[in-house]
Amino acid sequence: GLGYPRSFTRMVRAGLGFASPWFLLEGKALRDRATGLSNRYPGRRLLPFAMRSDCDDVVCWEVGRGRVVVLIRDFASAGSESRHEFNDFYAWLRRALEEMIEFDSLEDPQQ
Repeated sequence: GLGYPRSFTRMVRAGLGFASPWFLLEGKALRDRATGLSNRYPGRRLLPFAMRSDCDDVVCWEVGRGRVVVLIRDFASAGSESRHEFNDFYAWLRRALEEMIEFDSLEDPQQ
C-alpha cells in the first residue's frame, strides 16, 4: 500500500546515494530493519529507507501518512521512538546534508 516517492526514486536512479553518516538501506539490511521495526513497534507500519551509521536513528515513511518522513530512534521503548518528522523526503535530505557537513567537520577539523 505504499510506493516510494518520485523524489526518492529519482535520487537513487541518478546514483546520488546518501551522505555519511547516513546510508541507504537495501536488500537484506532493508528487510531485516523493516521486520525489526515491525516487531518492536507493532502499532506502526514503517517503511525504512536509510539509517545513521553512528546511532540507531532510522528514517521511514509510515503507511497512511503520505509524504511525511519520520525519524525513529530504533530500539527505544514503544511510544518514545519518534524523534522528528519532516514534511517530505527533500526536507529530510536537506537535514541529512547539514548533518554530513557537521559529521565531516568532526572527522577533519581542517575543513
